[in-house]
Amino acid sequence: MITAVPGSVLAQGAGSVSGTVTDAVSGAPLVGADIALDGTSLLAATDRAGSFRLAAVPAGQYSLLVTYLGHKTERADVTVTSGQTLVVEVKLAPANFSESVSVTAEPIAEGQARALNQQRTAPNIVNVVSADQIGAFPDPNAAEAASRIPGISITRDQGEGRYVLIRGTEPRLNSMLIDGERIPAPEGDVRQIQLDAVPADQLQSIEVTKALTPDMDADAIGGAVNLVTKQAVGRPTLLFSASGGYNALQESGDQRLFTATAGRRFEAGRFGLLAGFSSSALHRGSENFEAEYIDGYLGDFELRDYQIDRDRNGFNASADVRLSPNSALTLKGIWNRFNDYEVNNRKRYRPPNSRIEHVLKNRNQSDTIQSMAAIGSHAAARGTTADYRLSWAQSEEDQPDRLDTIFRQSKISFSPNVSPTFIDPLNIQPNSSRDEPATASLNSQVLQAFNTKDRDLAGALNVRMPVGSASGSRSTFVKFGVKVKGKDKERRFDETVGSPALAILFPQFEDKGFDNSRFLEFFPAGYEPFPGIAPSIARDHYNGLPADRKERDPESDASAYNATEQVWAAYAQAELQLGPRLLLLTGARYESTNVDYTGNQVLYDDGGDWVSTQPVSGGDTHGFLLPGFHVKFAIDDATNVRAAYSRTLARPDYYDLVPYRIVAEEDLEITRGNPNLKPTTADNLDFLVEHYFTSVGVLSGGVFYKSLHDYIFPFVVNEEVSGDIFRITEPRNGEGASLFGMELAFQNKLHFLPGFLNGLGVYANYTYTHSSTNLPDRTAESTLPGQSPHVGNLAVSYEKAGFSFRTAWSFHGKYVDTVGETEADDVYYDDHVQIDINASQRLTKNIRVYADFLNLTNAPLRYFEGTWDRPIQEEYYRWWMMVGVKLSF
Repeated sequence: MITAVPGSVLAQGAGSVSGTVTDAVSGAPLVGADIALDGTSLLAATDRAGSFRLAAVPAGQYSLLVTYLGHKTERADVTVTSGQTLVVEVKLAPANFSESVSVTAEPIAEGQARALNQQRTAPNIVNVVSADQIGAFPDPNAAEAASRIPGISITRDQGEGRYVLIRGTEPRLNSMLIDGERIPAPEGDVRQIQLDAVPADQLQSIEVTKALTPDMDADAIGGAVNLVTKQAVGRPTLLFSASGGYNALQESGDQRLFTATAGRRFEAGRFGLLAGFSSSALHRGSENFEAEYIDGYLGDFELRDYQIDRDRNGFNASADVRLSPNSALTLKGIWNRFNDYEVNNRKRYRPPNSRIEHVLKNRNQSDTIQSMAAIGSHAAARGTTADYRLSWAQSEEDQPDRLDTIFRQSKISFSPNVSPTFIDPLNIQPNSSRDEPATASLNSQVLQAFNTKDRDLAGALNVRMPVGSASGSRSTFVKFGVKVKGKDKERRFDETVGSPALAILFPQFEDKGFDNSRFLEFFPAGYEPFPGIAPSIARDHYNGLPADRKERDPESDASAYNATEQVWAAYAQAELQLGPRLLLLTGARYESTNVDYTGNQVLYDDGGDWVSTQPVSGGDTHGFLLPGFHVKFAIDDATNVRAAYSRTLARPDYYDLVPYRIVAEEDLEITRGNPNLKPTTADNLDFLVEHYFTSVGVLSGGVFYKSLHDYIFPFVVNEEVSGDIFRITEPRNGEGASLFGMELAFQNKLHFLPGFLNGLGVYANYTYTHSSTNLPDRTAESTLPGQSPHVGNLAVSYEKAGFSFRTAWSFHGKYVDTVGETEADDVYYDDHVQIDINASQRLTKNIRVYADFLNLTNAPLRYFEGTWDRPIQEEYYRWWMMVGVKLSF
């Protein structure tokens, strides 16, 4: 149904059409609906609020056509009057594909419809998952939700997704945003963001842009992940969920999750308020072994037992006011805190040192991400629009009290079953001559504390205006804007070593309640359980040490720094609708970056003794012109062909730019940062064909190519310093690199199947990538860090009569994680295959019960050095589950 009423007065000679598109049943705004005036090239798509605007419409009679996947098409005759805005309210009824199947009957279909319509109408290449679709997978955080999107893989920590890799590019080459603004990094070394700190249930959608337009921040070579937070919609919203769970490794039912969201609009929709919170407490853990090799022999071997308590608490809120049909103001904010308490008992075999050590790592760490944004948008005469934003964001990582307690057995002989020519990766054994924990004595305790803060303040202004006469029928716009962003980042780092005044044996610190009798019981090597150290006893002892038994380690000075970074950007782009089916978008962006860093030089003399710590400063300025060109051709209403060229960049990691220096004269070694590093840039080519099914599905395939310049690698070189030849380790810009890939994706509800089978659905995607680069001091070509040849997802779902079930399989192949001095020293992140299951049943219109089962195949986190049979870390988590209830009103 389409309802039209006259609106505000415009300048003479043209009119406009604006309005909203909602679901006729639920009242929810429909994002990405196509709006067209027959006989013209005037087109528009609805935004996240379901709103649209057709500007500079010549006066006359038109047929207004509104289409949306999964809904019935609506058409109505409208009259556009010169000097007036025609306000249109469109309510689309859900389409029925069989007698009993409606696309809005179940949550997966609703989510797919919103996401796919937004993808379909976007001017560039983008993938979207909506809140409903996120909820259809058993994904607790933003990283894992993003991993279901084509071309995305993730790294994991303690079994949970953490960093995002897009199209075979390492995390540094991608950007993470909240509501369109980049998130500052809580960690001190890197730019990438730990998305495990952001609960998935706080999000309205996740948008992954793979071909950037000039009006977007350019620092995303692989792509940009935008986490869109919730905002009040046309109908009142009240959501609540509560769940508990079980962790098989810890044999613990101490798993809790609560979420709630409430929002509504007031005064006929003019004002909107929404607030939500999320709180979870999880008791997790892992069991692993880690190895180091020296010239092919076993140099170090550890057995580790982790017990982890993870708490996530988040709050998000938004308020908006529609000043008129053409003007709105919005205020949005989000706050998340991730607390991670770890008790990590280790047994460490050290053959070259003839030692066995028992180590307790005990620490509490918190990560906080928070942001606020004030956004305004206004439409002026003849279709000119302006939007602006002012945003503030801060991330912090705090570890106030990591304490490592080390007990040592000495004079142990070893006969490891590892040599340069033989290793059994399923049975690495150090084979010690004796192992008597009761004789181990306290060697030292190390207290490590650090705090990192990263603050951003940004302002941006964008103006978009139509070009051409009021009598034309072609939609042409120019858009230009400016942005200023200032960053302040600081890290404080301190390490103190405590030594006991008296001899202390292991039994005095032993944790009598520690039980790891099931330690790696399924692993072929048959590693024996080992005793643990009590955290409370260890801390009481360290706190009781006199001051003269504690010595600060000055090398920690090199990890502390202060930094400022300013980015100035300006762009201009043109949007040309050359007929009803062809869109060209072209333009260029210029970004200038100024960085200033202050670090420390730490000097040790030729006897290995600390001499001094001196502050050192550095900085640089870079400017880049970044053009872009996008073509979208609609073969028909359901099929698009897209092509794009874009030039993007990725700035160096923070700590790589810090001019710190660690000078060890005894070893003739220097480790240092490099404030003269250039950003990595890339020329990107994309081609994609996509066909959308009215039953809410898509089939797409495409190829992409990236040519990267000034890639950053770790260099090890020899340089003369004060008459001596030192071995220098520092990051430098190396040779260029190239990356080629293809993506395939298919998702659809199989409504055409007979009977009960028409509840089946398939969600599948696959990405192949190949990269080539020349690493320092190597003659053969290598692959880029983070580039996995194969990444894929396959999920089979079933929805009928309120019941929903989904089995999800995700896979990524091995890739180089860390570049070593030689190919044999490269560290690989191994293949990962994980199977998860989600099931739910609607009990009433407003109540649904659900169960999530994760990591059913006990997929490990595995790293190896050089070749697959040289594991350096292999970590297992077993499976876990959550069962709960969701209420929606």
